[in-house]
Amino acid sequence: MLADLQAFEEKLFIREERIISLLKERPRTLNELVDCRVLWPVYFEAFWVDATERFTISRHLEELLGNGRINKSEDGFFSLE
Repeated sequence: MLADLQAFEEKLFIREERIISLLKERPRTLNELVDCRVLWPVYFEAFWVDATERFTISRHLEELLGNGRINKSEDGFFSLE
Protein backbone atom coordinates (compact mmCIF):
# COMPACT_ATOMS: atom_id res chain seq x y z
CA MET A 1 0.00 0.00 0.00
CA LEU A 2 2.84 2.41 0.76
CA ALA A 3 4.28 1.71 -2.68
CA ASP A 4 0.91 2.64 -4.23
CA LEU A 5 0.85 5.93 -2.33
CA GLN A 6 4.41 6.68 -3.39
CA ALA A 7 3.54 5.92 -7.02
CA PHE A 8 0.52 8.22 -6.80
CA GLU A 9 2.61 10.99 -5.25
CA GLU A 10 5.18 10.60 -8.06
CA LYS A 11 2.41 10.85 -10.67
CA LEU A 12 1.17 14.08 -9.07
CA PHE A 13 4.70 15.49 -9.08
CA ILE A 14 5.17 14.60 -12.76
CA ARG A 15 1.90 16.31 -13.72
CA GLU A 16 2.76 19.39 -11.70
CA GLU A 17 6.18 19.61 -13.34
CA ARG A 18 4.57 19.26 -16.78
CA ILE A 19 2.32 22.22 -16.01
CA ILE A 20 5.29 24.25 -14.75
CA SER A 21 7.21 23.34 -17.90
CA LEU A 22 4.36 24.54 -20.12
CA LEU A 23 4.12 27.80 -18.18
CA LYS A 24 7.88 28.35 -18.56
CA GLU A 25 7.30 28.55 -22.31
CA ARG A 26 4.66 31.28 -21.96
CA PRO A 27 1.57 32.23 -19.95
CA ARG A 28 -1.40 30.00 -20.73
CA THR A 29 -5.10 29.78 -19.99
CA LEU A 30 -6.74 26.70 -18.55
CA ASN A 31 -8.12 25.89 -22.02
CA GLU A 32 -4.63 26.07 -23.52
CA LEU A 33 -3.26 23.77 -20.82
CA VAL A 34 -6.10 21.32 -21.47
CA ASP A 35 -5.21 21.34 -25.18
CA CYS A 36 -1.59 20.45 -24.27
CA ARG A 37 -2.77 17.25 -22.59
CA VAL A 38 -1.06 16.88 -19.23
CA LEU A 39 -2.68 13.51 -18.42
CA TRP A 40 -3.37 11.81 -21.72
CA PRO A 41 -1.40 11.69 -24.99
CA VAL A 42 -2.58 14.20 -27.60
CA TYR A 43 -3.52 11.39 -29.99
CA PHE A 44 -5.80 9.67 -27.43
CA GLU A 45 -9.44 10.51 -28.08
CA ALA A 46 -12.39 9.77 -25.81
CA PHE A 47 -15.42 11.83 -24.92
CA TRP A 48 -14.28 12.25 -21.29
CA VAL A 49 -10.65 13.27 -21.88
CA ASP A 50 -11.14 17.05 -21.98
CA ALA A 51 -13.30 17.02 -18.84
CA THR A 52 -10.75 14.88 -17.00
CA GLU A 53 -7.90 17.11 -18.14
CA ARG A 54 -9.79 20.27 -17.15
CA PHE A 55 -10.69 18.97 -13.68
CA THR A 56 -7.23 17.61 -12.88
CA ILE A 57 -5.29 20.57 -14.26
CA SER A 58 -7.52 23.03 -12.41
CA ARG A 59 -6.80 21.20 -9.12
CA HIS A 60 -3.06 21.40 -9.81
CA LEU A 61 -3.35 25.09 -10.68
CA GLU A 62 -5.18 25.77 -7.40
CA GLU A 63 -2.39 24.02 -5.50
CA LEU A 64 0.33 25.90 -7.38
CA LEU A 65 -1.46 29.23 -6.85
CA GLY A 66 -1.90 28.48 -3.16
CA ASN A 67 1.81 27.69 -2.81
CA GLY A 68 2.75 30.90 -4.63
CA ARG A 69 4.51 28.99 -7.41
CA ILE A 70 2.39 30.51 -10.18
CA ASN A 71 0.27 33.60 -10.76
CA LYS A 72 -3.06 34.20 -12.46
CA SER A 73 -3.80 37.38 -14.36
CA GLU A 74 -7.16 39.11 -14.44
CA ASP A 75 -7.70 37.84 -17.99
CA GLY A 76 -7.24 34.19 -16.93
CA PHE A 77 -3.64 33.53 -17.92
CA PHE A 78 -1.46 31.46 -15.61
CA SER A 79 2.25 32.25 -15.49
CA LEU A 80 5.40 31.85 -13.44
CA GLU A 81 5.87 35.62 -13.17
